[in-house]
Amino acid sequence: VLNALYNLQLTDEEYYNYARQLGSDCSFFINNIPQLAFEKGDVFKPVHITLAGYYLVIIVPDISVNTAQAYSRIKPQKSRESLNKIINLPIQEWRYELYNDFEYVIFKIHPEIASIKEALYRQGAIYASMSGSGSAVYGIFEEAPALDGFDKYFIWQEKCQI
Repeated sequence: VLNALYNLQLTDEEYYNYARQLGSDCSFFINNIPQLAFEKGDVFKPVHITLAGYYLVIIVPDISVNTAQAYSRIKPQKSRESLNKIINLPIQEWRYELYNDFEYVIFKIHPEIASIKEALYRQGAIYASMSGSGSAVYGIFEEAPALDGFDKYFIWQEKCQI
């Protein structure tokens, strides 16, 4: 928006360099395309996946997760399959194959976040996970969910277009 508003004429590489200065994973959000992130979250590989027609719900509790604490306690687990292979499975199978290693740490410190994930599954999510190191939790639904019992949280819901 700033590039257009102020006619800055920044190149893609300049965008990425500025974004990296803001935060190691900020450049991920420059292109609105599905992609895998590597290294510090600033090296990308596009993936061919669509969530078009599914409903994405993000629940944000009023819980502050200490990022440094989360990273200091995480013990990444080796997956049976590559992430690229897992995300090409039917979304209904992600629940059994795709997981966020931060959940093991953060759910012990903040059990309410684990409860949110469980509640999304009870409400019909075909996949749910904590986002990054927390505290937001997202769910993917085939139909627009009622989201009963989430009144005390910030909720964002959208039907996916891509």
